[in-house]
Amino acid sequence: MSRLTFTAESLIPIIQHAVDAKEHSPIFAQMCEEKHLKKGEKMPTKGYANSDQIDHSKIGAGITFMKDEGIYMMSNAKERDLITVNGRERSRVSYAIGFDPNENGDVWHASADAVGGNDFSEAL
Repeated sequence: MSRLTFTAESLIPIIQHAVDAKEHSPIFAQMCEEKHLKKGEKMPTKGYANSDQIDHSKIGAGITFMKDEGIYMMSNAKERDLITVNGRERSRVSYAIGFDPNENGDVWHASADAVGGNDFSEAL
């Protein structure tokens, strides 16, 4: 089993952003649950709702744990917490130590070894 480490310094602003937000975005798994639908909406036959069908007030503040290009956590606030990195605007994230693609040229293999090869997002 892999142990992932995140710094408090990078997590605190993410947590604060999620707590302060009025609305929150669902992860894919939450879009598959009828309890998150707006009143009167029905679950589509494809098995998941689109963002317009979701009552975002039913999604609580939280952190999304993700693996794609690296392993990281980010706020689930609907309004993104944008920062500028290397002249590009992106969402603020907290990378697990050793799993930041800006610092690890082989982050895909390292991430796959740590948590598997598939991309994912999990609500925390």
